Amino acid sequence: MGPLKALKIIKRLNKLLTQVGSIDTSTNVITQILAMVASAVALFTDFLPGEWRPVAVAAGVLIQAITALLAHGSNPDGGNVTESYDSDAQP
Repeated sequence: MGPLKALKIIKRLNKLLTQVGSIDTSTNVITQILAMVASAVALFTDFLPGEWRPVAVAAGVLIQAITALLAHGSNPDGGNVTESYDSDAQP
């Protein structure tokens, strides 16, 4: 797969995820950390058989990528970036 095709896939995925919604900062951080720990456990321990380790790591990376794309389009409060964000406002 060439870089142009990969960029087209990422563009389509980003468009789809912006339609799905957004997540707040704490959900993003927690999900990223859990996916990173799960990938490390799958890669560096004998928790999974050898042939399943790359699959588990790839799944963790995919979860991190989707989470990052969702967080990219949202303010810290979880609102859409097209709306103004007031950090002084009380929830």
